[in-house]
Amino acid sequence: SICTYTGDGSGTANSDSGDSFGHGLSSAPKFILCKRRNSANGWPVYHASTALGALSLNGTNALDTGSYLFAQQHPSSSVVYLGNNPEINATGSTYVAYCWSEISGFSKFGSYSGTGSNTGTVVTTGFKPRFVLIKGTSSARDWWIYDSQRDSSNPNMARLSPNSSSAEATNVYAIDFLDNGFQLKTSDVALNGSGETYIYAAFAD
Repeated sequence: SICTYTGDGSGTANSDSGDSFGHGLSSAPKFILCKRRNSANGWPVYHASTALGALSLNGTNALDTGSYLFAQQHPSSSVVYLGNNPEINATGSTYVAYCWSEISGFSKFGSYSGTGSNTGTVVTTGFKPRFVLIKGTSSARDWWIYDSQRDSSNPNMARLSPNSSSAEATNVYAIDFLDNGFQLKTSDVALNGSGETYIYAAFAD
């Protein structure tokens, strides 16, 4: 679902505004990207597999569990809750939000724990991925995008980073695309640090 809304926040940034917007999906969204349209701001991210808080698509920061960007509430089956932070709810500002619910066989939004091994965790999605977005949330980590168009063989090593202006890279940080998910093929903390937590968004081939 693609939604637009006008902010109505007031008070301190880290507080609940009591505001929300309707997402139009048949179930609560698992993954949300927001952007302020009429002023320079970041990209707040909600992911259902994290604790309450927020991430930023244009930043490397770990999950901010004190953030009220999403009002410290998970979305309901009808609305997304908003805090007073101007990145997501400044009075009179305009916003767009991209919201995804999970659809079996098509999309999966989850998390995994890193093992620190070159033959790392197998993440089951229920389909062969076409696109995978990964972010470490327990430490400051980049976002990584892998897809089967730019690199159609395993290990998939062609990666892009939404939080960076760097060119595509094709070294070391590898994953395998499997018929039923994907597997980490690096011990690097970017994707598979021992004991670290990572979130992902995956879409089917």
